[in-house]
Amino acid sequence: MRPVPATYETVSEEILKKDAYTTLRVIPAEYETVTEEVLKKDAYTTLRPVPATYETVTEQIMVSPESKRLIPIPAEYETVTEHVMVK
Repeated sequence: MRPVPATYETVSEEILKKDAYTTLRVIPAEYETVTEEVLKKDAYTTLRPVPATYETVTEQIMVSPESKRLIPIPAEYETVTEHVMVK
């Protein structure tokens, strides 16, 4: 009786490397600088008309508030190749 040599074959399979998860991202508020002319003193009349006076005011206003968003991060997979015995 002769010994029968073992038979091997190469098998590749995809395994999970890292689970999928969800992360919370904070999106900061956005601001914009706005310049506008505002009434400083109303016009009035004495013996002669006195025009209104205006001043230029610059201020920073919020364009969009801070928000939070859930960002899904997909799972990562890896292909592993093994040499396995068939018989």
